[in-house]
Amino acid sequence: MDCDDGVLLFHSTHGSHVRLSSDKRRATRKTDKYYKAICFSYRPVSINERVSLKIIAAASKWDGYLRIGFTRHDPSKMKSSALPRFVCPDLTEKPGYWAKEIPLRFAANDTLISFYLTASGGVMLNVNGEDSGCLLGDVDTNGPVWAMIDVYGNTVSVEFVDVRLAENVRLVTYSGSISLPAESNTPTRYEDRSNHTAASPQAIAAPIRQISTPAIVQVQQSQEMRPSQPVVRYTPLPFHPITGRSVIMSGVHTIAERRPDEVTNAYVFTDRPLCCGETLTIEIVSTSPLDEELDTGGLAFGMTTCDPATLNPEELPDDP
Repeated sequence: MDCDDGVLLFHSTHGSHVRLSSDKRRATRKTDKYYKAICFSYRPVSINERVSLKIIAAASKWDGYLRIGFTRHDPSKMKSSALPRFVCPDLTEKPGYWAKEIPLRFAANDTLISFYLTASGGVMLNVNGEDSGCLLGDVDTNGPVWAMIDVYGNTVSVEFVDVRLAENVRLVTYSGSISLPAESNTPTRYEDRSNHTAASPQAIAAPIRQISTPAIVQVQQSQEMRPSQPVVRYTPLPFHPITGRSVIMSGVHTIAERRPDEVTNAYVFTDRPLCCGETLTIEIVSTSPLDEELDTGGLAFGMTTCDPATLNPEELPDDP
């Protein structure tokens, strides 16, 4: 079965307590059970492809909530009857399975849950159009991966959705320049997966690219949008591991923060070369107070033909 406009469908292999809708977009678990509700996407998903789910029904008599993640195992080679009760820990303790329960605060009815896999193996979470940081790390991306969903506990029914067609979505428009929505000025806290503590980001790099097999893109309505303007879709681009000595990296290398006691040598590079015509968008989400005694300056940016992997960080100058 093909999917329309990139919307994902559920695979016919699923837990015995799950019933799929006729169009394979909705998975509903038996209300008197809380387990055996593991589901998969019907096809592999691409790196940076958004997997978007809407929570259709929730209960309050069980413990636990929706669990999401990815697997390297092809569901078509599995037997539904052989699937275990729970994705965590029954499958996640085995090689090739990665999943985690969503936080309680995100488990209400009508919540839009989006997640995607980065090239570096991070699973990024977005809830109702707001980035919620890194949910998982260290996913093996050296091969096809399928989305994996456990309709567990108090989450009773979920549906794959295309938020491009949903009401009350944010449209970031493009007309020669990028207009970011006003609410993006509010700093967002991201989880640093290296030590599981919240990090306050300085910059986020995200090139605007069309995913070859797009799924769902999370957006919110803007009054500035005109019918003739196309929707811009953002694909996260990590920073290169080679940086200046004053840089603190977090958020699966999508967040670069300058050390508070330094004002120079805060170079960062993109993890890969840019393509001709590709637009790179960097959001400044935090600034430091002006100190007139220091040479404060501001953000500088440019291009280089030098591969950052060939650079010695210790030899980078204080100023470009």
